[in-house]
Amino acid sequence: MLLRETAERVLTPKRMELLTELATTDVRSMRGLGRRVDRDISIVKRDLDILYEAGIVEYEQEGRAKRPVLAHENVFVEPVVFDGEPLGASTTKPIDELAVD
Repeated sequence: MLLRETAERVLTPKRMELLTELATTDVRSMRGLGRRVDRDISIVKRDLDILYEAGIVEYEQEGRAKRPVLAHENVFVEPVVFDGEPLGASTTKPIDELAVD
């Protein structure tokens, strides 16, 4: 779970583009990801490192390449709101029990 301030700083449109590629394609390396989004590898690496520090991306070593992968299937930003009410310590239902339409 990310704090709202962290999410606002970390989840820029260009970084969201990287996350979408990681979620929808078989990316084998940072260089391959850079080619897919048509961005310089140094900028892609910097953005991936920021996402790594936020706990959103992990790296798997594949030979000489570092393969970026999503660290989680879902990322929630606090405060999580369900049915108009913020979920938190006072919520009686755990987040994983809530159905989302």
